[in-house]
Amino acid sequence: MQIETDFIINDQRTVFSVRPVSDHAREWLDGHVDDDALWFGNSLVVEHRFIEALVDGFSNDGLTFEAA
Repeated sequence: MQIETDFIINDQRTVFSVRPVSDHAREWLDGHVDDDALWFGNSLVVEHRFIEALVDGFSNDGLTFEAA
């Protein structure tokens, strides 16, 4: 099975969950997200005020996402 996207993003109303689904996405988060970031399972939890900057950051580095 080939992965066609790097991240799956869910709008959870009060926050977004950002789940890396490719190795490149996991590596990108490791290099760009603080160690004290909030995780729920294997998804990064992001407040609405930060999601645009996060998506811009990884998109500018060539990573893709799907909204779920």
